[in-house]
Amino acid sequence: MLIIELDGITHDDEVALVKDNRREERLAKAGFKIVRFTDEEVLNNMDGVLSELERIIGEIEAPP
Repeated sequence: MLIIELDGITHDDEVALVKDNRREERLAKAGFKIVRFTDEEVLNNMDGVLSELERIIGEIEAPP
């Protein structure tokens, strides 16, 4: 299962980073794949974001 997170400026401070990392660790242990993009990436490079998502989804769906 894939979780896509979009991080804005509020994720730049230390408290938010620690909170994000803790939550991400719990989700990974539960079997989730987490991918993060910044607001800037989404706004300025949507083609790159979509390409990266396609690549990740291909990896997830590929049989071992």
